[in-house]
Amino acid sequence: MMVGAYLLYLVATAGAAGPLDRAWKFELEGNYREAVRWYLRAYEEVPERRAIYGLVRTCFRTGKYDVLVPILKGYLLTHPQDSEVGLWLGEALYRTGDTTGALGAWEKLIGTPSEGRALVRAAEILFEGGKYGKLISLVRPRFTSCRAPEGARLALILGDAYVRTDSLKEAEAIYRKIAEEAPTYADSANFLLGKVLFWEGKVEEARRAWEKVAGNPSAPLADEAIGCLLRLDEGPEDALRAFALGMLRLEQGRMDDALAELNAPELSSSSLYDEAVLFKAKIYLKQGDTLKATSELRSLAFSRRRLAPEAMFKLGEILKGEEAVEAYEEFLRRYPDDVRVQEVRRRLREMLNGREGHGR
Repeated sequence: MMVGAYLLYLVATAGAAGPLDRAWKFELEGNYREAVRWYLRAYEEVPERRAIYGLVRTCFRTGKYDVLVPILKGYLLTHPQDSEVGLWLGEALYRTGDTTGALGAWEKLIGTPSEGRALVRAAEILFEGGKYGKLISLVRPRFTSCRAPEGARLALILGDAYVRTDSLKEAEAIYRKIAEEAPTYADSANFLLGKVLFWEGKVEEARRAWEKVAGNPSAPLADEAIGCLLRLDEGPEDALRAFALGMLRLEQGRMDDALAELNAPELSSSSLYDEAVLFKAKIYLKQGDTLKATSELRSLAFSRRRLAPEAMFKLGEILKGEEAVEAYEEFLRRYPDDVRVQEVRRRLREMLNGREGHGR
């Protein structure tokens, strides 16, 4: 409150004499479009950094990237050493849809103080676009350490890219490096390391990695790590291998290959069968095949298997109208002591009330 009052006092006493003062006043008032106009005028009069900073703030707030991009490009022609402005140029270009231009702007920052942040942003965009090979080519030669936050973030993205390209040994090495060098990211790195080791068939090493995460109750991934550890004891080696390959293909976005692995005969007689069914239903939903998804879930929901309640609950989520009502009613009949009973009752009540209201 005191800071805001002080800023308003400064604006008032400044008399809003020049364009920069006027722009600042409009920005403080939240009138960002007028602020853009006055920052532009200030920059035209004196192309200094304060005007550039103001333009960046207000153009990003108003989405006026078409105004900002040529200004930043022009500024960098005379101030090529200003890597902070180079970062903003990349982001502005990306938000206009010019991904190639954005990547080019960030790559120009290699060797500058902003290299770490530029590489992270470029890696994020390449990963989102599925360009894993290009990401690896860009990052691997320049990646040295995980000790800085940018280095750790870059390593996590690089590890994900290795997984997507089936380079599991490289992913294993990068996750081990993160766990050793970046304590803040150790739990995430050990969890991911456990997944990679599991996919590689190194079950006991995966167990040790997940035990490190599960041993830290405050870790956000502790519960998931415990679930992974329990899974290791649920099936013989051939079933574990089939399940692991299914999970790897799912992680890689190779849905048909994941389905093939999860349909392996080794899983049908294993306690991992339940989870395989749930994952197959999830894949079918991603593919837009609701019929196959519900068929998989029904086969499990009306059985006496361990995850039958989970399948019945998901059926209620997927089905529509009367079928959803029937699924939730069946859930309450079969599993009255389940922890989700109150939520099922709430949903069922809403559905029934909605049906009555529609009937009127």
